[in-house]
Formats: sequence, structure tokens, C-alpha cells
Amino acid sequence: MNNRDKAKAADVDNNSAAVVATPAEAAMQAEGGMQDQAPDHAAVAEAAAQVVGAMEAASDPAKERQRIEEQLALLEQKKRELSKALVLADHPALQGPLRTIEGKLYAVSRVETQMAAGLSKSEEKRKESLAKKREMLALKKADLAAKLAEIEDQILVIDKDLLALGDDRRDAFEAERTSALEALVMVLSQHGRVFDTAKVDPASIVEGLAARMGEVQETAERLAGNV
Repeated sequence: MNNRDKAKAADVDNNSAAVVATPAEAAMQAEGGMQDQAPDHAAVAEAAAQVVGAMEAASDPAKERQRIEEQLALLEQKKRELSKALVLADHPALQGPLRTIEGKLYAVSRVETQMAAGLSKSEEKRKESLAKKREMLALKKADLAAKLAEIEDQILVIDKDLLALGDDRRDAFEAERTSALEALVMVLSQHGRVFDTAKVDPASIVEGLAARMGEVQETAERLAGNV
């Protein structure tokens, strides 16, 4: 192992030890640091907080497990970073491609984050506006549908009236035509003897009478049956 690898391994060991330090080790590291250099109040407070947190976690198995998982995640992240550093140290030409890949991966993650975030404020306002407009149009549609149904009912009533009007007119004309035929039969009957004496068939000299003699005969028989 060359000097560079030894230095990197020592750095990994130091970082790993700092991450997974036990409560007692954290206290000793904090005390040793205070003896070696002038006290850093922020560092002392952070070390004390780590010791307190570790002690609290030790008394609670769930918190202890969470602490270990967090330290493990930090170690894994540090391992990836150091592995990347080693690769770039051995292959400097990969620095550009790796940056490009990381950039594209970040772009994908950024879009996914935006997708998960949902609509923007302007889009939410637009959505509310469109929803209100749709609701108003739906109400208008329902009102128009009700009016259309009412109009269709009125059309049906008018159609019935028109049909009844035609029936009434036809019935009136049929009754008038029947009366006219009956009157024709009565006239032919009244003057039949005169035509018989003269030996003249009125159908032969009255235009249109011959074509109606069948109806005349039927009407005469109907009248005779009613007598």
C-alpha cells in the first residue's frame, strides 16, 4: 500500500470512528479535544448534545436503533464519497463524465420533485377558476335541459291538437259528404218515376253521376235498412 492509500485509509478510519463513536468514546474525544486546544464552545456543546442523545438512545431500544441506522447511513454516504474520490484519483479523465451523469440525474430528480409537489399557486388559482366556471356551465346546462324538456312536452301537446284538428275536420267533411249522398239518393228516388216514364237514365245525361252510382246504391241500401 503506498502513502496515498495509507493516508486515505487513515482518513476513512478516523471518519468512521467519529460517526459510530459510543457515548463513552464521544465524551473522551470531547475531553481530549478540550485538553489539546482552546475550548470551542460550539464544539463542546455539540459533543455534549451527542453524549446526551447517545445516553437517551441507550435507554430506549427504538431510539438506539434509529441512532445506529442514522450512523450507518452516514457511513454509507461517506463510503460512496471516498470510493468516488479513489476512482477519480486513479482515473482523472472520468471527472467530466461523472459530473455530466450527476447533472442529468439531478435533473431527473428535480423534475420528479416538482411532479410530487403538485400544482403551483397560479395553477391552483386557475384550477379553482375553471372549476367555478364549469359548475356555472353545468347549472346552465341543467336549466337548459329542463327548458328543453318543457318545450318538447309543449310540442307533443301541439301535435296532438293538430292531429285532433285534422280528425275533426275530416269527420266533419265525411258527415257532410254522407248527408250530401243521402240527399242525392232522396232526390233520385223522388224523381225516379218521372225518369222511368220518360225511359231516361239520369246517370246517362248527368255528368259525374254514373261514376257515383255505386256509392248511391250503397247509401240507398243503408237508408232502406235503417227504415
